[in-house]
Amino acid sequence: MKAKPSTERNEPLECPRSNCRLRRGALVSRPYLVVLLLSLLYLLGGCGSVNAGAGDVSSPAGSDAAVQQSAGCPSLTTTPGHGVVVDYGDFVHANGMFYQVAEEMNLPSVPVAVSDIGAEQFRVRCSLSQLNNQTHVFPPPPRDGDASFLPAGTPVHAITGWSPTCRLAAQLDGTWRVYLAVDKDASPAKPQPCAVTHH
Repeated sequence: MKAKPSTERNEPLECPRSNCRLRRGALVSRPYLVVLLLSLLYLLGGCGSVNAGAGDVSSPAGSDAAVQQSAGCPSLTTTPGHGVVVDYGDFVHANGMFYQVAEEMNLPSVPVAVSDIGAEQFRVRCSLSQLNNQTHVFPPPPRDGDASFLPAGTPVHAITGWSPTCRLAAQLDGTWRVYLAVDKDASPAKPQPCAVTHH
């Protein structure tokens, strides 16, 4: 299971508190989100290049560089010698709100039968964890269609018997995951009532 994210910052960040947090002025996701300044990586990576883990992002020394991301992801700019690493929690953003797996809200896992997987609602636009791995830049607030771990292009489905504004489902690493709509006013994060109980 991949590590997970959360956030809190000195400025507003559109993310459930179970997904993001700030530590020592650096961006940190949830208790285990690690946000680090990567100036050492700049020195170790050699003249003007930052080791981004999933691939090197090279740029002229002392200047900002526009980083090319996959189609569907926002365009970000990286500064040599600086960066953050975000440890995301498992969420998708759709219908103007966050959906999280139950475990992110300290609830038991919600199973779903393959026979209950409904119509495709959309495909993931951008995997924010992959984007951060490539750039070491903190991404902007998630947009509809963005996800933390689901790869770009992953189909996200409705679940039979549930409104897609309450529950969604998608496969991650071969396992169907149920995403519950998050109550945006709750702290800590909790599901919306319609995501828990049929009406």
